[in-house]
Amino acid sequence: MDLSNFDYSSAIKKLQVASDEVHDQVASEAISKVEYTAMLEDSVFKTHDILFEMQKASEKESTVNSKRFMVQTILSAASLIVAAIAAVASIIALL
Repeated sequence: MDLSNFDYSSAIKKLQVASDEVHDQVASEAISKVEYTAMLEDSVFKTHDILFEMQKASEKESTVNSKRFMVQTILSAASLIVAAIAAVASIIALL
């Protein structure tokens, strides 16, 4: 092979272009990985916030349901007392 007529500048340019292409591809993949990791972290934080809000809403609903149960129990007991008084009154009226 006759290297005296070999165009080294052309070969170097081709190697530089190939090197630049590989560098761009590696950089693009690295950026994609960083973006993907950032998206995952963001989704984890969003999921945490959503679950925290759901927990607060559940606790609030539980408190409301407990109060509702107490009010219903008190009303039922009051109704029972009123019914008992009415029954005693009707028995007294019959005597």
